[in-house]
Amino acid sequence: MPLLGLYLIILYSYGVKIISLWDWPKGIVSYLITCVAVLGIFNFLLMFPYAKQEGNSWIKWTTKAYYFILIPLVVMLFIAISMRLNDYGITINRYIIYLLGIWLSLVCIYFIIGKTNIKFIPVSLFTVIVLMSFGPWSMFSVSEKSQANRLKHILEENNFLKDGKIVNEQTLVIDTNYNRETFVPQNQQLLNDSLKNEIKSILDYLDDYHGFNSIKNWYAQDFNGKIQTHNLKKERWERINEAEVYMRALGLDYRPYYTAENNYISFSSNYQDKLINIKGYDYETRINGYYYNRNEFNKDENLIAPFRIDSNRYEFKTDLKNEFLIVVYQNNEPFSKIDLTTLKERLVKKHGKVQRYDLPQEELTLIDSTATFSFKLVLENISFNNENNKLELNSYNGLLYFSLKDE
Repeated sequence: MPLLGLYLIILYSYGVKIISLWDWPKGIVSYLITCVAVLGIFNFLLMFPYAKQEGNSWIKWTTKAYYFILIPLVVMLFIAISMRLNDYGITINRYIIYLLGIWLSLVCIYFIIGKTNIKFIPVSLFTVIVLMSFGPWSMFSVSEKSQANRLKHILEENNFLKDGKIVNEQTLVIDTNYNRETFVPQNQQLLNDSLKNEIKSILDYLDDYHGFNSIKNWYAQDFNGKIQTHNLKKERWERINEAEVYMRALGLDYRPYYTAENNYISFSSNYQDKLINIKGYDYETRINGYYYNRNEFNKDENLIAPFRIDSNRYEFKTDLKNEFLIVVYQNNEPFSKIDLTTLKERLVKKHGKVQRYDLPQEELTLIDSTATFSFKLVLENISFNNENNKLELNSYNGLLYFSLKDE
């Protein structure tokens, strides 16, 4: 009882804050309210036998008061879950929460009007569980239909679906040579990143819980048999993701689409599974630069990687006037340079000012040569700040392969 009381105080305080600011967190409110409501009900069920003992009359009025206390929380639950349903449709979890909200409302009303038969609680809960588990109104049928309709609406609104068929469907060859990295999406520019994220989210959900029977007739290609045949002979990590295939058949790349929050832009490669061709280069060194604190930029932190080759000392230093230019020094004299400007412009032009964490290694590779120095820079990550439409370098890290021409 003390823990339940403390939990209710915290939850009411949290609810007052949410309503006063009208800032609803994503989904967590519904779960918090459901948990405290159900645990409280079972708490009073366990206390019910003691209510008949002399001196325990407080249990009866506390129980009835509890159901009055639950009413505002149940209203909050319906507001929160309705927002999620309106924005993202019905899923299995949201269906369960919504039906539990209805059950909690019935239980509260039942005891508030003076009924005292506690058998109503398990009987009504069992009925709700049976209703949500079977038939066309079950959580599985309703959630699948809701998400399929949501996807259909997005595709029809953006001319990807017409008369029940995908428009400009991209042909995919699924065989033993199926290669994710060679895929070139044909319709990538027809949707904004937000809609592409929604499509990916729906396809992932269908893949996880329902399969694609509700949408496969939209496609001219039949993927199911080909995917099963391909995956049958592959290790788990080599198998094709069905959601990926259905999204790519729309002419869209299957990946998360990150928007540049707080003007932060970042590009990373999937370098873990790649071998790097180092033919033609004599040396390797790791190269890192971090410039998050712009006030510290004019100090010695612009020194990136000092090293020696024979009797000569070499240093990489960031140019203080142009942070995208890395100057190579030999015995304190300028020897060569590495200009990241071309790489930056190439990435932004192709992908925009976004956050990408799955680029092919080649897109973050810079190869160049000067009269004294030839190099291959293979970055794992590079990030920027976008201040007043001007990109400032935040950080980069990777491997540098190089040869000295004057040796």
